Amino acid sequence: MVVAKVLGFKTGELEYNERHAGAHITIEPMLPDLAAVSAYVRRRATVLYAGVLAEALKDSKIVNEKALEFIRSEENVADYKRVSELIHVAAGIERSEGNHQGVLNAIGNEVWNRAATLVEKYAEQIVMLSKEWRQALGGLAKITISAEEISKIQCFKEIEAGCEIEQ
Repeated sequence: MVVAKVLGFKTGELEYNERHAGAHITIEPMLPDLAAVSAYVRRRATVLYAGVLAEALKDSKIVNEKALEFIRSEENVADYKRVSELIHVAAGIERSEGNHQGVLNAIGNEVWNRAATLVEKYAEQIVMLSKEWRQALGGLAKITISAEEISKIQCFKEIEAGCEIEQ
């Protein structure tokens, strides 16, 4: 949710349980040309990867082995498939006639690394929000926290929306 906000996505409610968190984001892209489509697709894939990478944080650093385990887990298979589709779209827009796999690999690595950089940069806020959400969860099996409730959490209010969009 933090990475979604810094990449300019409007954030919504959060569904949270002891094993997984799922943030809702509103998708309202302005896509006047293929460059805008590609940039949007990259940002969206970054957000999806960031959700998984945030689960692998330890002392503000991502534990790579844990991240790779999480991305392949049953809980994250849908996000992984969406990322794969988005990366294929970006590669289809950006590739030259014969180098699809090279472009695909480059974009995949770029998106993963960008997500990792942002998750580590905003690790403190991610961890603070996670603690807030776990407190809200209490003894419940699951909880939904509204966008309004999230917007009142101080560490989330302090994050500038769209501040990490690359120009």
